[in-house]
Amino acid sequence: MKIKISKISSGCFKSFIFSIGKHFGLGCVFVLILSLIFGCFLYYNFSYYRDKNSLSSETMFPFNESMYKKALRFWEEDEKRFNEADSKEYIDPFRIPAISLEEESENAKSEEEKGEK
Repeated sequence: MKIKISKISSGCFKSFIFSIGKHFGLGCVFVLILSLIFGCFLYYNFSYYRDKNSLSSETMFPFNESMYKKALRFWEEDEKRFNEADSKEYIDPFRIPAISLEEESENAKSEEEKGEK
């Protein structure tokens, strides 16, 4: 794939593009250094510098005691319901109730007696 250089009219721009192509490794190192400098600037500006000059968190976010008590009460009720559900025994709907042979024979005898009457 050939690039048509005739579309690039400026000689200065053309020489800049060719110099970047010739020194690709140095260009990558240059971009890496620029990105590190920019990252350090952002860190200093938004984290380090703000921490030194910011107000205390208590004045920015006041503690709301009533909301805390409501949330605590809700969590306690949730935990209580969870613990109650753990101790409750539920019937297994998939288990066939086991009938002993004695009960079966007694049921058969009682049905025969009812049939005779």
